[in-house]
Amino acid sequence: MTTATSDIGEGARYRAFFSYARADGKLAAKLHRFLDSYKVPKALQGMAGKRGPVPATLHPIFRDREDLAGGGELGDRLRAALESSEALIVLCTPHSARSHWVDEEIRLFRAKNGNDAIFPVIGDGDPDSDDPDVQCMPPALRETSVLAADLRDIRKETGHIVGDGAAGGRQKLLAGLLGLDLDQLRRREEARRRRQMGAMAAALVLFVGLAGVATVLGFAARSSAREAERQRVIAEQQAVRAQKGEALARQRAEAEALARSRESAARKLADEQRRLAEQQRALALANAAEAQRQAGIARSNAARAEAQYARAQGALADSFAQRGLAAADGGKTELALRYALAGAQISPASTGSAAGLARAADERAAAGCHDKDYDQFGRFSGDQSRWAPRDDVWPRQGRAPV
Repeated sequence: MTTATSDIGEGARYRAFFSYARADGKLAAKLHRFLDSYKVPKALQGMAGKRGPVPATLHPIFRDREDLAGGGELGDRLRAALESSEALIVLCTPHSARSHWVDEEIRLFRAKNGNDAIFPVIGDGDPDSDDPDVQCMPPALRETSVLAADLRDIRKETGHIVGDGAAGGRQKLLAGLLGLDLDQLRRREEARRRRQMGAMAAALVLFVGLAGVATVLGFAARSSAREAERQRVIAEQQAVRAQKGEALARQRAEAEALARSRESAARKLADEQRRLAEQQRALALANAAEAQRQAGIARSNAARAEAQYARAQGALADSFAQRGLAAADGGKTELALRYALAGAQISPASTGSAAGLARAADERAAAGCHDKDYDQFGRFSGDQSRWAPRDDVWPRQGRAPV
């Protein structure tokens, strides 16, 4: 076995050129990441393979990420990448089978390197179908007998399985790119898988042991943590009780201060109410005295008014009596009688009215009139031919006769 190497052959820049249709970009990116990051088992690195010494990795693999316009020719960059690649990987699907660029890349690469460095890998479709919507091989590959790795895993109704599956297809493609037999690569992969499983088992045992120690330490730590938590809870409870005590003391002090404040306010209010009551009582006394004084003034005024009214009535009655006497003296018997009656209604006690009435009665008797000929208002109700006054209504309520 020779020394492991990752050097690319003389004149080459890439381990491989990845050709695919842009419609298969997701599948191409996934397969490219797997191939570009693959690490060859150490037991195989540097071995003489069908394509030279087995490298440690397949990095770098060229994959163009730019879309190409329809028609025309490949650009200089893609031509240079094709010319400087050791192998050509073709992702075969119905999309790539109809792609002009994939077919052109195959033809350009084959013209320089032949068919041995071309590695088709079927991702979808059927290489044996005549249906253009299902056929997955580009025209340039249908002309060759190149074997393809198959990522498909199709189970027919007869039980027949079509394809190598994802894992089997990738291993077949790796074996071709590395120049190894598929069984040889599988054995080394299986050995590496067992070593990895052993390492994982050892790591698991170590992990379990560490987990046991960690469990013991964790139990002790949890016990300590529980004790610390218990002490913390006790401290918090004591702090809460202390806070409650302080709060109760503050409430008690506030209640006492409030009671003192209310007592002081009540005393002030009572003093103010007493002061107001005394002021009101004094005002009531003053009002009562004023009322009494006003009542005395009113009584005095009423007495003066009554005296004045009595004097006015007496004066008016006397005036009517004087006028009645004057009328009787002048021979105006009817007018004298009216003045006498008016004076008697105002002041029956008037002496002048009585005298006027007497003289008027004499005049009426001389005229042949009697008291029965007058009603209660002094209107003449006897024989009109004997006595016909100008006004049938005698003066009343202090009005002078007309």
